[in-house]
Amino acid sequence: MVDVLAALLSTVDAFEPKMLLRDNADFVAVFTIKLGEHTMTGMITWHINESGLVGQYDCGMASAAVCGRCAAETRSRNWEATR
Repeated sequence: MVDVLAALLSTVDAFEPKMLLRDNADFVAVFTIKLGEHTMTGMITWHINESGLVGQYDCGMASAAVCGRCAAETRSRNWEATR
């Protein structure tokens, strides 16, 4: 996974973490990637299983409208900001 992330970061102009949220063993990270004139927002979700390992994960890029809807949905849960 580290090799994949390093390869991704070497191809973009900027990677900006925006927020990390936690609800017990569930996490959401929101970030932006800039490549030339394009800025994309992405989100990664993951769940830590009982063994302390990543049990499930999902990621994707989204438009501002989709991210706004996701933000509204996550506000309905008991997320806490994680540093």
